[in-house]
Amino acid sequence: GRPIIGKRELIEKFTRSNFLEYTEKNYVAKNMTLSVAGRVNHQEVAEFAENIFSSLNIGEGSGYDESEYIGGEYFKEKDLEQTSILIGFCGPSYLNQKEYYHAQILSVIFGGGLSSRLFQRIREDLGLAYHIGSSYHALSDTGLFIIGSACDHNRSEELIANIKNEIVDIQAEITEDELQRAKSQIEASIYMADERPESKSEEIGKNFSVFKQYFDSQGIISEINKTTSGDLTK
Repeated sequence: GRPIIGKRELIEKFTRSNFLEYTEKNYVAKNMTLSVAGRVNHQEVAEFAENIFSSLNIGEGSGYDESEYIGGEYFKEKDLEQTSILIGFCGPSYLNQKEYYHAQILSVIFGGGLSSRLFQRIREDLGLAYHIGSSYHALSDTGLFIIGSACDHNRSEELIANIKNEIVDIQAEITEDELQRAKSQIEASIYMADERPESKSEEIGKNFSVFKQYFDSQGIISEINKTTSGDLTK
């Protein structure tokens, strides 16, 4: 992968005109969505937004190069007390909503908390690592399922071997209890986010930016609850 902050040799070449050209191209009306949540008056917000943003260029909207997932290995030696391990798998984008929900549920079951398989097996049963977990991150054209852990240097091979075993095992079977627990955990997080105006505003903005419509919490939870264990192990 490429470093998010960029490479030193490229950053050193940037000039003021480079940044101005970038903002003029990308910070345009077609690339923006204004989302407001809370106790507000719609008309007042609309008038305020018109006064503030009406001078923006409409612009053409920006595109992007589609990503291509390429597997591989990367090792970096550092003078640290533990060996950190990250394992990544390509997954669905958030545009594929059904598969996106499946990936989120699988992540919770596999490594999303104290009751997850990775935590119970790797930490509690085997004592191989203090930290172990998984997460799922989706973008517009792809997604990344990540397993992360850290252990003593002399136990890294044992840790990787046991993570591999858990990957194989979860493809064979997911119990109904695991599935329902993950659904409940996700449902609770959705309802808690509904209580925070900043989270609601971000959710609405993302929905309209990506899908041109809003999906309410009940609709999302309904789709999540349709998921079966077979959807996750296929």
